[in-house]
Amino acid sequence: MVNPQKAQRPKRLELVYLQSSPNYCERDTSLGSLGTMGRHCNRTARGIEGCDLLCCGRGYNTHQINRTWQCRCKFQWCCHVQCDICHEHFEEYTCK
Repeated sequence: MVNPQKAQRPKRLELVYLQSSPNYCERDTSLGSLGTMGRHCNRTARGIEGCDLLCCGRGYNTHQINRTWQCRCKFQWCCHVQCDICHEHFEEYTCK
């Protein structure tokens, strides 16, 4: 707690907050905050999109994703489309 006798007057260009900031890590629909649970994050990033910061220290879940789709499609004359089948395996991370 700040001792009012030692509190300094704010400088002219400093911002002064009169109310505490809400905890955006937790869901609070009255404030319109959905929280961060279930949000996608980047495990290796150190910025705001990184799992450490975005998940508010709660950790994250790792999901193994296998995706298959049609790719490198070419139109064959006349009237047929020929595609390859592509596969991708990757990990996706979401906040706990």
